[in-house]
Amino acid sequence: MSSEFERKILEEVNNVLLKICEKNKKCLAQHFKELFPYWFMSMNEANQEIANTAKHAFELALPLPDKRNQGFLTCSENYLKHVFHIFKLTDDKIKEENSALDNNQASEVLERLTVATLNSIQNALQWCSLL
Repeated sequence: MSSEFERKILEEVNNVLLKICEKNKKCLAQHFKELFPYWFMSMNEANQEIANTAKHAFELALPLPDKRNQGFLTCSENYLKHVFHIFKLTDDKIKEENSALDNNQASEVLERLTVATLNSIQNALQWCSLL
C-alpha cells in the first residue's frame, strides 16, 4: 500500500476495510497491530475520501474513544517504526517496490506518504495529549 500510485486502489482498500468492520470487525483483532500503521496513515491522507473512509472504518472497529486511544497505545511502537520507514524512503526505493512507476509517479507517492506521515504525527500528538 505504501508504494501505490492509483488513488482509486487506495480508496478501494479502505472500502474493503470498512466492509470488514461493518460485517465482522472481530476478524481484524489478530492483525490489528500490523494493520494499524497503514490504517492510521490512511486516516491522515490528504485525499479526504480516503481519509474519511479509513476514519469511519476505525470508528466502527473501535466505537468508544477510550478504545481508540488504547488501540493507538497498543500499536504505537509499530506506528513509529512505520514513520521512520517512511522518512527513509526515496523515489528509487518506491520504484523498487512498484516497478510500474515512472520517476514523476514515484515522487508523487513519496510526497503523498510524507504529507500523510506528517498529518499522522500531528494527530498522534493530539491523541497522546488526550491520554
